[in-house]
Amino acid sequence: MRSYVKAKDVHRHMRRLLAPWFVEQGWQKRPGYSCAFVRADSVFWVQPSQWGDSWSGSSMTLNLSGWNGRDLAAGRRILKGLDGDSRDAGLALEERIVSRIPEPPHDHYIHQFMSLPGAEGATFRQSFERAFAPNPGQWKPGCDTWLRYFAEDDLEEWALFMVPRLDRLISEAG
Repeated sequence: MRSYVKAKDVHRHMRRLLAPWFVEQGWQKRPGYSCAFVRADSVFWVQPSQWGDSWSGSSMTLNLSGWNGRDLAAGRRILKGLDGDSRDAGLALEERIVSRIPEPPHDHYIHQFMSLPGAEGATFRQSFERAFAPNPGQWKPGCDTWLRYFAEDDLEEWALFMVPRLDRLISEAG
């Protein structure tokens, strides 16, 4: 059975997966932060969504900010800079990952919420449907792209997807 990765654990896993690349490129781990790296006047960090859940999985995105050694400037989402081939590959990966999210057991609370009458139940039914479907719209140029995950192996696949693209994404966003 696949186990859901909570946001605090996403930071730890992504640090393990991405740190070798960042260290090789001259970045240092930002003290006090689980998955953030500093180089010169830039900070890169992984941001898990606050809206994930053990029944639906979650998502994360990648950010880059200016840094003066003490304060962060407003962050930029670097995945907006993916090229067309990368967007196609990312959507294909999202489709595979979403297809592996296990449906919660029938006694899970989400099923009770979906059975509520009226608009409230409809909202939960729509959320449930979206949880088990990819979001092709977010892979269009200029969109705020979030990487869906459920388990640790999903994070590993996203790291394999990101590492060859990080240098270009960071340099274009910086």
